[in-house]
Amino acid sequence: MGRKALLVALLASCSQPEEPKPRELVVTAQFLSGQDTQRVWVDSVYSVDTAVQGTLGVSGARVLAWLEGGDTALFQEEKPGLYIGQIPVLPETTYSLRVEAWDTVELLARSPKEFSLLEPEDGDTLPPDSVTLRWFDPGNHFYLLRVTAQETLEDTVLPWEFWLYIWPCGDTCSWPVPRWAFDQEGFAYTLELLAVDTTYPPPDQFRKFQVFWRQGVKIFLK
Repeated sequence: MGRKALLVALLASCSQPEEPKPRELVVTAQFLSGQDTQRVWVDSVYSVDTAVQGTLGVSGARVLAWLEGGDTALFQEEKPGLYIGQIPVLPETTYSLRVEAWDTVELLARSPKEFSLLEPEDGDTLPPDSVTLRWFDPGNHFYLLRVTAQETLEDTVLPWEFWLYIWPCGDTCSWPVPRWAFDQEGFAYTLELLAVDTTYPPPDQFRKFQVFWRQGVKIFLK
């Protein structure tokens, strides 16, 4: 090959367009007891830290969910990336989730055992350093505490949200809620205790499907 032909070949190889990066399908779903409407979020990334440019969620995906022995729910797209479906959460039940786009993702999750929240009671008025959760743990995998409030300051709504992991005790559990779980005194707060069981495959940065059983109360901090 002459020098001119070699130069042309080198230039041609340099001008070849790069192959498009593969997109990873990202699926996030958290089904909650006490409501039949469930949500699934579908997005895409090139890597865990880099979102696909110009997208605000994956549109046009086919999202299906079903529980063992039950009917299949076809989720409807509410907006790009958010899909809404009707499926109840029952205790100790296996749920399947299937998302079809350019790739197919199949996930399994099992709902936890039903539990009872004993204290505090709905409507209690308590000082912020004396709030204690008591519940009977039937042997769930672990729990999450969610504290929320809608505070108003000079006609401005200031939402407050706090999350904390709680390990189960396998019996009647007593767990003091830390003072820093609350923003200010003089407001109503909702305490939700959520139990979770196992998922398959285990949650990672691309796929997460969990089914929660929850109990909640609203209290007032004096």
